Amino acid sequence: MNFAEKPKPVAYCAGCNMPASIEVVGTSCRYGDCNGTYKGVCAADEWMRCAACDGTGKIGTAFCRTCHGSGWTRLLP
Repeated sequence: MNFAEKPKPVAYCAGCNMPASIEVVGTSCRYGDCNGTYKGVCAADEWMRCAACDGTGKIGTAFCRTCHGSGWTRLLP
């Protein structure tokens, strides 16, 4: 099965780097035991396509754990 590349995230958790949508900016992360807060992305080049899943968010039919299913990984400053 061939999956399409997902769009770049527009927000992320400052604690665990979990990609997110703009609606959650300023709220607390609920991923695992993370206590971080979601922030907006400053630039589109903060993200690179996930090498593990080639930007699809899936490996085969399974959820990609490397990018949390978003298809993207954040480039840390």
